[in-house]
Amino acid sequence: MVSAERLLGGLAAITHLITVEGERGASQWVLRSRLKPWPDRRPTEEIRRTVSTLALLSEHPGVLRAPTVAAHDATGEASGEPALLMSRLPGRADVSLENAARTVEQLARAMARFHAARLVCPPEHGRYAVDFARRAEPVPAGIVAPDWQRVFSRLETLNMAGAQLIHHDLHLGNVLFDGEALSGIVDWTEARTGPWQFDVGYCRVDLALLFGLDAADGFLAAYESERGERMSERPLWDLAGAAEAFPDPEKWRQGWLEFGRHDLSADSVRERLAVFVERALSQA
Repeated sequence: MVSAERLLGGLAAITHLITVEGERGASQWVLRSRLKPWPDRRPTEEIRRTVSTLALLSEHPGVLRAPTVAAHDATGEASGEPALLMSRLPGRADVSLENAARTVEQLARAMARFHAARLVCPPEHGRYAVDFARRAEPVPAGIVAPDWQRVFSRLETLNMAGAQLIHHDLHLGNVLFDGEALSGIVDWTEARTGPWQFDVGYCRVDLALLFGLDAADGFLAAYESERGERMSERPLWDLAGAAEAFPDPEKWRQGWLEFGRHDLSADSVRERLAVFVERALSQA
């Protein structure tokens, strides 16, 4: 017997927990399908990139725990749509306020160990770069928003060189906790070759919107402690991470609502981003 349960989160695809009951008991798998073909996302390429990345991570099991690939159909020829079947890691995402201190520190230390491994990203994955073409998009009228044109102007000075695998979408929604321990990192569809500093800056933005500036700063302190060195050009990388929320961070809020953070209104998220960006601009 096979059953399917929709999993929470995921703005770019539909994810189900598949349970298979057999003579030897039950086994569980994660099916990622119905990938949304956004202008900058191509489902076939995403699945191929994910398969390649997870294969690389499986060769380095001591770096971090990630799913393994059971089957995939990148073109949708067999299953009717591009789809990816993966092993299920124990645990679930935790974006709760009550566990913030623990989750932030564990993520920081896990990320530092991942970056320290300096895994070589397959060349076909592409490289990280700021998408300056997006700066022409309109910002919704009447909302609290950073000075985005100033942000993009400052990012023109950023050195985006980097030669290692980065997650490129590393936020708490993609981190699993089993009880009190971090049990794995998922959703490697956006993996790229790039500078590790981007992962840090991007994650700091997510934490600032979820929990406030103190959590973002605590994350950086734990990361630098584990890594054993200070992060150079931190304000610019904060801006690079914030630019991923352009033109309006409200687009990220649906995922947080699904995880139970109903205290986060669109206005509060926008205000927190404006404060985060203004501080980075003043320091850059």
